This record gives sequence, C-alpha cells and structure tokens, in this order.
Amino acid sequence: MYQNRKVVVAGATGSIGNKLCKLLKESGYEVTVFSRNPENARLKVPYASRYVEFNYEKPGDWSKEIDGSMGVINLSGAPVFKRWTKKYVREIIDSRVQSTKALVDGIRSAKNRPRFLINASASGYYGYEISDDNVVTEATPPGNDFWGKLVTEWEAQAKKAEEMKVRVVMIRTSVILSRGEGALGKLEPVFRRNLGGYVKPGTQWFPWIHVADEISLIKFAMENDFVRGPVNASSPNIPNMKQFALELGRTMKKRGNMAIPPFLIRLLIGKGSSVISRGRKVYPKAALDNGFRFRFPDLGTALDDLLS
Repeated sequence: MYQNRKVVVAGATGSIGNKLCKLLKESGYEVTVFSRNPENARLKVPYASRYVEFNYEKPGDWSKEIDGSMGVINLSGAPVFKRWTKKYVREIIDSRVQSTKALVDGIRSAKNRPRFLINASASGYYGYEISDDNVVTEATPPGNDFWGKLVTEWEAQAKKAEEMKVRVVMIRTSVILSRGEGALGKLEPVFRRNLGGYVKPGTQWFPWIHVADEISLIKFAMENDFVRGPVNASSPNIPNMKQFALELGRTMKKRGNMAIPPFLIRLLIGKGSSVISRGRKVYPKAALDNGFRFRFPDLGTALDDLLS
C-alpha cells in the first residue's frame, strides 16, 4: 500500500532541493532524500526522515524506497553556471539523462508504483540558436542546438514513466533567482564592485523565476492531478537582459549599464553562456492555465525580496 505522505526527492542538496524539502516537511510530508553522499545530505538538508545512497550508475537498495511512495521528485543535474570542460559537459548530460533513466527503472521495478514523477527540466528545451521576440510556450517545438537536444532526451526518459500509468510533469525551469546562489550568486559580487552590466546586445530576453515560486510550483504540480506534461517555470513578466541588469543595479544601488561583450561570458562559463546571451521569451502558459499564482511575478519586487 502507499505510504501516502512519503515523497522521494533526488538531487535535494541543491538550492531548489533544500528549500523544497523544508517546504514539504512543513506541509506534513515525509521526505526521503536520495544522494550520492547521505551524510553530507543530512547536514545540508536537515528536513528529511531518511537519507539513502543513490548512484544512478548502478542499482542499489534505493530502488526499494520508491516502492509504496506517494511520488518521486527528481531535481538531479550538475550546475550550469560553471566553466565547461569536455569532462564537465559529460557530467551535465549524464547527471540529468542517466539519473532520470535510473529513477524510472526504479519506478518500473516497484510493486506499488508512485502516483507521480515530477522531473526537473529546463527552458533550454526551446534552444538558443535563435533569439527573437516570439513568445515561447509549452507548445513550442524543441531547439536543434546542444540544449534543445539534451533537454529533449532528458524529458524522453521521464516520459517513459507514463507507460506505467505514472503522472509525469516536467518543470522547464528558467534562470532561478536565489540570493547567493546560481546566476544571482555570480552577479552580486560584480555589481557590488560597481561593475554591473548586461551581456550585449541587451535586447535578448531574460526569463527568470524567484526560487520561492519555483518550489511552490513544484509542490503545486505534485498536489494537483490535472497538472501533466511540460510546465514552464518562468515569471509571466519577462524583461530583456538590459532591463534585468538595470533593475538589479537599482536594487543594489549600483550601476548596471555596462555593456559586456558575449565572448567574455563564453570565456568564463563556455556553452553555459547561451542561457544569458541568447535568452528566449519563455511564458508560463501551463502554470497560469492550471491556476498557479505567482507570489513574485514582477522583477523589482522579487529582487527587493531577495536582496533587501
């Protein structure tokens, strides 16, 4: 039988996972964390009932934890905003695709299968080979660049759980704004030195979401059976890159109008630079159509909350 409040969370030690596990515990759920290093996870995420070793490269006792659980949330994925080497590119791919494949295999082997799989995804699904003013919704086809192909394969692995009558939701996340972490964590020190600015030309879109809305959207998808398929996790109010930089400068009382050549960003983080140098106008149609309400729909309010 189902342990109706038990939720398995893989990839819980990241920014989203930590905050999500806290929210789930506060909401009365029993959280089981899957991690390569359970002891480290216990220190980083002190909100779970159990900490289980999970290695997507080999079978293990972790698969037994899926049996009888209410659902699985997979947030696994190596960070994007780091310098990309050939080895790290492989890690970016495998930490997403292979971890999802392993978890779906675990679902397949369960006698009492979970009701849902909420799987991390990315707005990179739509690709960055073009950067135009067309609104991108969940119905927009995938891109043909590195990100488009990677996310398509990532989601394909998650969708296999549907063959077992498991409800699958793919959260296509844009740039998450969280203090001291991710993109904002990289930008804050630069802006503090009064060297803040935007990646040229500045007219490219900058889809973003406050971390509080990200975890609320995941919980919303988890708790509502009518939510299925891809869901864009992006604020409904989308600035361009220059507008974002100027707003961040305003919030921090620093300049934000320096024009930065794209090649400098490529030198720092390689292929990952396309996320901010060639952004798409990603709109959260599915989230809004399903009745989700953003707490921070406006950039200014979000930055004030995060940086005040």
